[in-house]
Amino acid sequence: MMSNFRNQLKEQGMGDQLLDVMKEIPYVRERLGWIPLVTPTSQIVGTQSMLNVKFGRWKMLSQPVVDILLGKYGKTPGPVDPELRKKAEGQAKEESIDCRPADLLEPRMDILKQELKLAGFPVNDDMAVLHAMFPQELKKHIENKGRPHAQTHPPKNSLHTEPARWSQKTNAICDDSEGQSLRSHCRGTELKS
Repeated sequence: MMSNFRNQLKEQGMGDQLLDVMKEIPYVRERLGWIPLVTPTSQIVGTQSMLNVKFGRWKMLSQPVVDILLGKYGKTPGPVDPELRKKAEGQAKEESIDCRPADLLEPRMDILKQELKLAGFPVNDDMAVLHAMFPQELKKHIENKGRPHAQTHPPKNSLHTEPARWSQKTNAICDDSEGQSLRSHCRGTELKS
């Protein structure tokens, strides 16, 4: 993460401000309710820390920070800053939530099963979940079921278009029709029979 972070700071013309940004991280994290620093929130906190140093504290809120403040990432371990939450609500033009975001979704299982039935696909809970998550992929999978999978071949101008084979000529595994040994590819190592 640090090497990517350094590169991002350099891209922003802030390569010399790494220490300032690092000092800002605990402050940002506290205001965001002590959000854990795991992917993706570690990147979100780092990006907001950079924005705070570059533009001034909380002058610009990244969209993921707005989502955290609105409760879309779930309940944080500590309370978020109430003034920041108000700012996020204003920026997003929506109210924050204090429940589990998934609890706000309407139940869809019956609708998903109906869609499967109308498409002529098998109808069960597993298929409904797959349809919800991967509708196009599920359709392709079902429509291609029973057909042989497409064979993948290396490009014609690939260096190794033929399968490797044992060569009596060189007493090694060869990778082309000329019986050339893989020696050049394996730094002189040959297999013995």
